Amino acid sequence: MDLRNLKHLRSLALAGEPLSEMVFDKIRTEYA
Repeated sequence: MDLRNLKHLRSLALAGEPLSEMVFDKIRTEYA
C-alpha cells in the first residue's frame, strides 16, 4: 500500500468524513 494514499485517507478522516473514517479504520485493522 502507498503511504501517500494512507496519508490522504487520514487527512480525509481528520476532515470529518464518516466514510473515509470507516475506510481508514479498516486499513488500520489490516495494517496492525
